[in-house]
Amino acid sequence: MILIDIMKKFTDTLPPEDVDLIVCNITDTLDDRDFERARFFKKGTPL
Repeated sequence: MILIDIMKKFTDTLPPEDVDLIVCNITDTLDDRDFERARFFKKGTPL
């Protein structure tokens, strides 16, 4: 699952604003894992 898919599953309240989320793909070896990080900010008004 990629990070953008995980972000789409969250609602306005989960996770709380200003929270860092770190995810990685599961592989057989630690060296092959890819980590992604995202910071969730409070939703703003549409432009």
